[in-house]
Amino acid sequence: MASRKWGSAILALLLATSLVAHFPIVEAIMVKTLVVIMPYATPELLSEYNEDLREILNSSAISLVKPVPPYTSLFYELAMVNGTWDLAKALVLKETVSRLGVELDPWNTVNHSVLEAIWGSEDTVFVGLRSIDPFVHPYTLNPYYNWSENAIPPTILVVPINGSTKWDILSTEVSLEQVNSTFRISIPGYVDTVDLNSTTLETDYLYINVTTDDLPIARGMYYIKFRAIWRNDTHVALLTLGTRSAVGWLSDYYAMIARSVTPLIPLDLINSKYVDDDDIVWIVKEVTSFYEEMAKTSYKYKDAVLYVVEYPLFEQLYCGINPIVENSVLLENITKIVVGALDKIVDLAVYELGDVNIVFYIPYTGGKSAGSLVVEGLAPLVPGLYRVDGDLADVVAKLVEDGLEFELFKHGNSYYVLLETLNYTVNGFGGIGLGYLVFYPSSTPGETGVLIDTARASSLVAMLARGYGVGARDFIREIGDLRSNIESLEDKIADLERNVNSLNSTLQSTKRELGECKANELSWSNRISDLEEEIKKLREWNQHLLVYSSAGIINIAILIALLYLLSSRGLSRRKA
Repeated sequence: MASRKWGSAILALLLATSLVAHFPIVEAIMVKTLVVIMPYATPELLSEYNEDLREILNSSAISLVKPVPPYTSLFYELAMVNGTWDLAKALVLKETVSRLGVELDPWNTVNHSVLEAIWGSEDTVFVGLRSIDPFVHPYTLNPYYNWSENAIPPTILVVPINGSTKWDILSTEVSLEQVNSTFRISIPGYVDTVDLNSTTLETDYLYINVTTDDLPIARGMYYIKFRAIWRNDTHVALLTLGTRSAVGWLSDYYAMIARSVTPLIPLDLINSKYVDDDDIVWIVKEVTSFYEEMAKTSYKYKDAVLYVVEYPLFEQLYCGINPIVENSVLLENITKIVVGALDKIVDLAVYELGDVNIVFYIPYTGGKSAGSLVVEGLAPLVPGLYRVDGDLADVVAKLVEDGLEFELFKHGNSYYVLLETLNYTVNGFGGIGLGYLVFYPSSTPGETGVLIDTARASSLVAMLARGYGVGARDFIREIGDLRSNIESLEDKIADLERNVNSLNSTLQSTKRELGECKANELSWSNRISDLEEEIKKLREWNQHLLVYSSAGIINIAILIALLYLLSSRGLSRRKA
């Protein structure tokens, strides 16, 4: 335990020193940075389908990102925007957040004081993020904001030639008149007449002004477009991708966009019997061009440090379109369109903002599942997130038995499991692969081999917002240097721990020797005491002997004297 504390203290001290050396407390980023958040987009896919993006990737440092469940773009967006996210307090579902049993829209879940502290009110532009309120953050485009109240849904209307059909959402009719080689559309109360282009089979953008409160949609300005996708001798099928109000989803700085607002590909329409391959290509082009228009609009504010664009179409491509479309040529064409729009967003940034760093944040990708598992008592909610509907002990025992990595937490009255599904499909969910963090340009291009977690990837992106650190150009190199420094420090700590262990061993040996010495000391002390007692007795006996011997000598002397006297007297008598 002592050696571990030593190691932790030394690592913390050296890391702090290293971080101060590598990351000044405040350093303005002179070059603007564009961050594109786009789940499921692999560098290989981008390189394969676009030459310009291939050149960017060849000059980029690419780090791997280990995703954590739940695997939803909304969770990763909220985790990045808020810095941390406690799923036990606010459960992230597909498009909403559950808090205390109440489902909330994403823009009602963000702590805006935290938002401003991390991202700044003037330093960052947010484009297409669901969690940012455009009326709180001054440079935001959120087409999902209050969507249900302000949107005309995607629709196919089958209209008789030279007749009309009911359009309930506007409480009106759509009329169709054949004029020579083309068709003329009118929408009473909204659009007098507009012609279908005989080549493209589509209309220009139509202006719809909703002025009453007795409709399923709110008052406002709506721009919409139609395309003829099918016809026979008597009817024509008209497709609209729908739209949302031109205002109310952009900050006041941007005001409005006078075109159709279509942030997602309507997958259900792709399955329609009226839609063919050319129509699918048209649908995808319309949606991707909307993202190009949003980016172009957002770049009008040129004083920001960071421009964050969320681009969900790769996820739709992987999870939505691929399972539907069986035609490989069509799928390749769609992929080129989705990738090409990303390239256009980057080109527009360079054109509008000048020299700009590019960061592609890919929190997770699609991976092949190594197998399928079934865990009884787990109800799948979103990929990686399950609710425990069975016996808790049985569920946990099964997860442990299958060797699955999981985290158990309680939300409200229910238990939930976050389950890593990188290797297996569990109860229908899985097939998740590692993500990527791409920095362009970089002094160390290529894959760095550094694997970072989701929290660190989000933190690095957030650091760019306020100009902390060295900027996008050298972030990966700095990460690699820090990683190398950490490994070196860990080696030093290991050496220190080995030395400490050795010293501990010596200390224990010394303690043992000391114990033996103490035992010997006690033994010798006892023996010495015994000897001292014996010496004392001997000394006393010696004294006795001396006394006895002294007494003997005196007695002998007296005896000799007496004998002398006696002999002297005898001699004297003889003489007499």
